[in-house]
Amino acid sequence: MLAHSQTPWPGMLQIASQFGAYGVSFMVMMLSAVGYQWIQAIGVHYRWLPPEQTKGNWAVRLVHAFVILAVVFASLVYDRSYQAWIDSQKPIKPLGRILLIQENMPTIFDGDFSDSQIGWQRYEQQTSLAAKSLGPQERVDLVVWPESTFNGGIPRLDWDQSPGVPPEFEESESEFEYRFSKINSNHQLKLNRIFDSFSGQLPFLLVGSDVLKVRRGKLERYNSALWINPDEPNAVDYYAKGHLVMFGEYIPVISWFPKLLAAFGMGQLASGATAANWHLPSGAVVSPTICFENVLPHVVRSRIVASKSFGDPPDILINITNDGWFRGSSILNHHLANGVLAAVENRRPMLIAANNGISAWIDGTGRVQRALAPLEAGFISAEPIPDGRWGLWQSIGDWPARILALFAFAPAIEWLSRRFLKRR
Repeated sequence: MLAHSQTPWPGMLQIASQFGAYGVSFMVMMLSAVGYQWIQAIGVHYRWLPPEQTKGNWAVRLVHAFVILAVVFASLVYDRSYQAWIDSQKPIKPLGRILLIQENMPTIFDGDFSDSQIGWQRYEQQTSLAAKSLGPQERVDLVVWPESTFNGGIPRLDWDQSPGVPPEFEESESEFEYRFSKINSNHQLKLNRIFDSFSGQLPFLLVGSDVLKVRRGKLERYNSALWINPDEPNAVDYYAKGHLVMFGEYIPVISWFPKLLAAFGMGQLASGATAANWHLPSGAVVSPTICFENVLPHVVRSRIVASKSFGDPPDILINITNDGWFRGSSILNHHLANGVLAAVENRRPMLIAANNGISAWIDGTGRVQRALAPLEAGFISAEPIPDGRWGLWQSIGDWPARILALFAFAPAIEWLSRRFLKRR
């Protein structure tokens, strides 16, 4: 959308808290249309253009210009006033210290187990470097790894231990039980290696991993974000991605036929049904999204609305993503721009942990406090401050844009009506 072009100038984005990214796009288009109107009028006045090139009168043009400039001015004043209020409240107690880890894990379709292990080791080493860089009094509340990076070639197995083995495994029940115990052991070893980097109170972990969910002998595979409490490392909770990427995680029609999907070298992913929110030791509530879910405003908003139904509303939005597929292209910048708008629309800080970049700490005004460059290994120590201001968009979503979209069909309806009546 046109709104993404404005993310370098946060003052221009504040209307998004009331009317979403569609509202910012509308503002940009209307400003362009008013500018075009005035260029036409001036061109006709000075005879650069023939008279038929312009329509309307000066009064109408003045009204148009006044309306759009008033909206832009209100957005800038709103932004300035909030920044002044923030400055007057400093120092503001942060919601916690969160480490966002970024590395360059190999992302290839034909990668093998050793590639996944190498990627996992890079993230473990980068986490260790991040932990050592902090002072002895700097407590870490949460460590975040991007989507799919915690697997290390071995997905998490969520098994209800009921009789029966999914046919996909092609093994006996005793062999499946052995597999389950080995996965649990591997999970604990990986956690021990991460926690060994920290002294004192251990941090919570939010890490990306595949989850194989087995219920009554039936298998479902999810792209998930694991939530790991250091005091109960085996009681893993997880958020299963609800909005899958077309052609990346499913193929329309073909996904109805698992065997045909397997012929393309793809596994059958299931879609998660619920949102999730979790509490940090500081008391702050975090809500995760995975991959391109934060590109779709209505998806982020729906996660927040759903999370309110089973607990406190989130204070922090966290997106974990594996953008290694794009190899440092401009899609990474576009993904970051979407994260900026999601932060403004929902008036909550957005933290992004991205494999291969761009990881970022964004506040509730859409300002990027810190970001890592694409293809750069590193970490961000984020200390987001609370926001949570009310906005019309949080309450009603995209309904203004939907109503305007209906008006866009009016010329088509008029044309069809005339054509139908003419034939009669």
